[in-house]
Amino acid sequence: MEMKKQKHVIVLIVALSLVIPMLNGVDTSAKGMQDYHCSKVIVADGTKYKISQIAKDVHDIDTGEKMTQKLKNKKIKWVSKNKNLKIVGKTFTAKKIGKYKLIGITKKKRYTIDLDVVSKTPKKDLSMVEYATIQSGSDGTVVKIEEQEAIRNLCALINEAKFKFNYKRANKGPMVGWNYAVHLYLSDGTEQFKIVDSTPKYYYTTSRANEINRYVDQLFKMSANVTG
Repeated sequence: MEMKKQKHVIVLIVALSLVIPMLNGVDTSAKGMQDYHCSKVIVADGTKYKISQIAKDVHDIDTGEKMTQKLKNKKIKWVSKNKNLKIVGKTFTAKKIGKYKLIGITKKKRYTIDLDVVSKTPKKDLSMVEYATIQSGSDGTVVKIEEQEAIRNLCALINEAKFKFNYKRANKGPMVGWNYAVHLYLSDGTEQFKIVDSTPKYYYTTSRANEINRYVDQLFKMSANVTG
């Protein structure tokens, strides 16, 4: 009887080892599959994306081959090992910012797409900003802005701006060339916020861009004349 119990335990362990990797409906660790590791795609949290929408923006990181046609295969089942990446059919939504892997499986092939999920609307608290620096993109000159009225006006412009994630801009890569980079600091030197040509990072846009850029240009030129 003892031997039979041991055999039952062994059979159960083996069965569980086969079932657990397939809880999502697909065995993502199957051997003998052809693997394609795709390039990164930047998306926003809380936004639904179609796989076909991002397929045109990824390539095989080993060969550089565009993956558009391969990822359109209707037989691909898309899964994720992270509960914060919700997949429904051929669409996905990331619940939180972070880095995820979107995995596509067929009988013989596995596609892995790296997702960099950023905030749809970047958070900003500029209430305690004490000073700023502005760097010129043309020659690298840096000026420091400490005049409190100028700081208040600059922070007010940024606070009033509604920054919106722009998928196309984000996935073209960092922009080449820029006019001004603005760093906002607390009194102890901690950087609180940064914008380059009116926006935080290169994948946001705002309708207040021209207004912010004009004021930054004004501050830079006034300060450069004073310190120069």
